Amino acid sequence: MRKLILVLVSMYLVGCEQHPKELDVLPPESRSGIEQDESRSGRGFDQSDPGVAEDKSALAHNVSEDLSDMEQYLDDLDNPYKWQDQLDGMQSAYEAIAARSLLPSQEALAWEKFLDIYATDVPDTMDDQLMRSDANANMLSARLDHAETLSAEFQLEAMQIIDGVLKHDPRNTDAYVLAFRISHQAHDSQAEEKLISRIESRNDEQLTSDFYLEAARRYQVDDEEISLGFYAKVKDTSKLTSMDDPYYQEASYRTLRKQFEEAVRIARTQYVRGNTQTALGLTDTTPSDSGQWVNRLLSHGQFPTDAYQPGVSADLSDTIYVDGDIESVTLVLPYQAGHDRLEVTITRAVNR
Repeated sequence: MRKLILVLVSMYLVGCEQHPKELDVLPPESRSGIEQDESRSGRGFDQSDPGVAEDKSALAHNVSEDLSDMEQYLDDLDNPYKWQDQLDGMQSAYEAIAARSLLPSQEALAWEKFLDIYATDVPDTMDDQLMRSDANANMLSARLDHAETLSAEFQLEAMQIIDGVLKHDPRNTDAYVLAFRISHQAHDSQAEEKLISRIESRNDEQLTSDFYLEAARRYQVDDEEISLGFYAKVKDTSKLTSMDDPYYQEASYRTLRKQFEEAVRIARTQYVRGNTQTALGLTDTTPSDSGQWVNRLLSHGQFPTDAYQPGVSADLSDTIYVDGDIESVTLVLPYQAGHDRLEVTITRAVNR
């Protein structure tokens, strides 16, 4: 069957060589020297024309290449176990590397060699692609492990390895976290700020949130203050676990407490300003109802638009309630886990 297919293909391609015009297989630009007007000689083309000879030579070369491609294709069909053998070998190599206890630098090199050797896709299966994907992840993870072992004495070399990982995978959260840890251990605040700026400048909210979450987890034991600071910046709460909850709740409370204290300061400053305006015969700009007080607090732009709610305290624990008029305003921070409810009333009379 294989020989029959080759014979038929050969006959077709040779026919293309002998009768290119009749079969119309040559594009117009490859027919240089061929007479297009059959009325001139009464034939399709002039065999003595040098252009025809050149075209025939090129066509013969194309025929040879086409036959070679067909030969390879049929070889693959004749060897149904070829790709299965490659897949089996790939699986064995993968398992052998995964089973060995290697130093991080050796493991990274082993996975790199694996990816080089088994770079060819195996048709009709995704198994090889999945192994390559896992091998690539293992390689990057081993490189980061190697960077971490170097970081105590060779920080520059460790950071260079991390940069290489990030060039390969710009969204590698573990690489960013390790880079921050190395900078923090070196007391290099500028490097820390530069790294965070680099992450945030990508405008990738998911990456940024994942970085803050992973960094917060890493610092739970080593530095709780840093950990809480990172938890306060986590946006994607769907990834929080029961281990994260106590830290995240404490971080959220600290953010609200800071927001509450800022609101008290703004309210007191507003009454002082209003009293001064009245004394000078100017228009008093003090808010006259709860809605105006909320707008005034939000106008300072330090907190999200849902940071304050007009009215008396309700069940929502992630907002501050504002109930006020031109003479007084009451601010309430509802009960938080582990923290009592806070309520402060600021009056115009006290701040005269």
